[in-house]
Amino acid sequence: MSATRDSLRNLRKRRIPAWWQDAKLGIFVHWTPAAVPAFAPVDDEIGDLLQSDRVNPLQYVPYTEWYENSLRFPS
Repeated sequence: MSATRDSLRNLRKRRIPAWWQDAKLGIFVHWTPAAVPAFAPVDDEIGDLLQSDRVNPLQYVPYTEWYENSLRFPS
């Protein structure tokens, strides 16, 4: 634990760069092909998928966030 405390002390002693004081909030979003599930159907409309007779229609929704959330439900 003393190594951690020493590191924190050294960190607090460091001089903060001038550019840091004037820094603004920035957001960087990097979309890659990995952000789109390759298994997503592209031939059905979202409403048709949700109204279908499939056991868990949310598994077939082409939105990654919805698919990830649907994995939380027991199927």
